[in-house]
Amino acid sequence: MQELVRAVGVHGPRSCRQSQPLAQSLPRQSLGGLLHAGERWHSPPPWLGSAKVACREMSHSNSSSGRSYEDAVAALNSLQSNAAYINKLVKDGVRSTNDDNRLLSCAEMIGLGPNELSNLSVIHVAGTKGKGSTSAYCESILRHNGFRTGFFSSPHLVSLRERIRLDGRPISTLKFTSYFWKTYDLLLGQKIPPSSMPPYFAFLTLMAFRLFLEEKVDVAIVEVGIGGERDCTNILQNVSVVGITSLGIDHTALLGNSLPSIAWQKAGILKPTAVAYTVPGHAPEALEVIRQRSIERMCPVEVVPSLDQYLWPTLQSREAALSLFWTQQINASLALQLTNAWFQRRLLSNSVNTVLPPNATLKEAPSFSISEETATGLLACRWPGRNHILESDCGRIRYFLDGAHTVESMSACVEWYKRSLPMRPGLRHALLLNMTGDRDCLQIMKPLFSCAFDKVFFSPNIFHSPISKGDSVNLRVTTSSQLKQTRALYDLWVAKYQNVETNGNDSNMCSASPKVYLKNSVNDALAELQDENMEWCVLVTGSLHLVGAVLSVIDPELIKSEKS
Repeated sequence: MQELVRAVGVHGPRSCRQSQPLAQSLPRQSLGGLLHAGERWHSPPPWLGSAKVACREMSHSNSSSGRSYEDAVAALNSLQSNAAYINKLVKDGVRSTNDDNRLLSCAEMIGLGPNELSNLSVIHVAGTKGKGSTSAYCESILRHNGFRTGFFSSPHLVSLRERIRLDGRPISTLKFTSYFWKTYDLLLGQKIPPSSMPPYFAFLTLMAFRLFLEEKVDVAIVEVGIGGERDCTNILQNVSVVGITSLGIDHTALLGNSLPSIAWQKAGILKPTAVAYTVPGHAPEALEVIRQRSIERMCPVEVVPSLDQYLWPTLQSREAALSLFWTQQINASLALQLTNAWFQRRLLSNSVNTVLPPNATLKEAPSFSISEETATGLLACRWPGRNHILESDCGRIRYFLDGAHTVESMSACVEWYKRSLPMRPGLRHALLLNMTGDRDCLQIMKPLFSCAFDKVFFSPNIFHSPISKGDSVNLRVTTSSQLKQTRALYDLWVAKYQNVETNGNDSNMCSASPKVYLKNSVNDALAELQDENMEWCVLVTGSLHLVGAVLSVIDPELIKSEKS
């Protein structure tokens, strides 16, 4: 499918103000942190416990020695653990891992010792829902205020380079290739065999931090991968500002199956060097865990106010901000507090907190006046795949893309979808759905049953594109296992409607039963809509990886999606 698309959303100008010098670094703290999503080295490497090794300075010399971006992607993909190994880690209890020293040893081998990491000024963001959007808002706000920004996020939608951004743009293939091979070769030079290399996410984390330091960013916005306490990004101990977004039940095998256990993990990024902010609406038991951890970590946490409490530079900017969907309004308010705190701490040379009494946390953060640059940065932000609308140039197909994959986020997604639908007769409605991981799929799907879809497609996160370079290869799952999981999801949906037909109507379900299709790829699903001369509204949800697969087909360079 080669349909051209255009972005639908709020636009704003970019700032060209000169970048400011780096802020004075925070005092050095001891390091700690673990791997991402249950990843491990395949065998205990022989270099554990060895003395610190001086690292050669990374430069932009031709150290890749003719090796291409495709070679780098292939080598990175080879670092992924296979599905059986991940399953064994979960079975054995990954939360009791003791691999901290291995990651830190690797960090020092590429020049990321405690002193080096302390020179990186960081906003660190964790949470179940909205951490990517909040981080993207932070990056855009700071960039429009004239700062040189680095942004590390996951997962990517189309290209690996999306995970590491400089000044709001994914790094170039040349820069990715150069930094990848420098990092890889430095580790090989310390006699680390490929089988003992840091896993996929850990490697990218180290590479991103090294790149941000070399590229002299003023601030690095770092989105946690999974959890917080034991995430790879938590080797950062000298953090200036911390954010915790909305919480929900997800990744239970790694984080626990209750909100308090998940809150404990997320609040693991709180640091004595930082000030922290969180969003309203947490369950009381989760909020109590955050409060206790803030006291333990000597890190004050404040709850952000609603977006309408800020003083906006113009009526137009206020109206535009308040027109955001309510979930994005929460994320936007958190981003405003995080960036304002970073501004203030920069001015105050990042003074360190003192021990807090129990009642000195979880108060509401005060609102403040917003500058024109900050308002522009907030409203110009683009974060594809979240409350994201793309319309075909012919106007016949409008895509609604949202990577919702928890009960709460799916409810919000359906509300957003219904509110965003065009109000004109003759429209047809379709759903493209998939879910991955160990989730309660039926519970997550429930809000979707209230929508009047004409067609429902189930597809694995598989696509076919002539320009694919292996960026979306996932060696942790096979094609057959993806198809099997998608088939199980299809069967759940069909069984639910069959049960209603047998036992009577469910008041929460649309009375009309849609046509349901099981497809082998997103190309096959989207082709069904191309063959009909009708106007379609297509909701794509359930997995960011599914959203990425669809974007790889309809907007493979993300040019339309990221246009501002």
